[in-house]
This record gives sequence, structure tokens and C-alpha cells, in this order.
Amino acid sequence: MIMKELHDQGEAPAEKRDERNIEEKSPLFPRPPAMEDLRFVVKASMALAERFIQDLDLLLRQLNSRDRK
Repeated sequence: MIMKELHDQGEAPAEKRDERNIEEKSPLFPRPPAMEDLRFVVKASMALAERFIQDLDLLLRQLNSRDRK
């Protein structure tokens, strides 16, 4: 009965409308500024992780070369 009423009103039920996708694709809902902050945090975290891995690799190579001598 409710589905028929919604159909008669020209509205789709909530589970079929997927409001999240509409908000993400619509220019009426711009991306929140927090996304830029999050992007910065993720990039900085990745750069730190890369530096850590490079330093760890260098340390392990030095330790490995000392063991061979």
C-alpha cells in the first residue's frame, strides 16, 4: 500500500533513491573542506611512511653488510 502511494506521488522509496550517490555527484553539494585536510593528512602520512621504510631499509642493509665481514 505504501509503495503504491509513493508511486502515485511520483517518489521512489528511500532504498531505491540512494541519496548518498546523488549528493556525491551533484554540484549543489560541494565537497566539504575537511576532505582537503584529510587529503593533506593522508599524503603527509604516506610521505612519512615512505621515509621510515627507506631509513629502515638502509639500516638493515648496513647491518647485513657488517654481518658478512
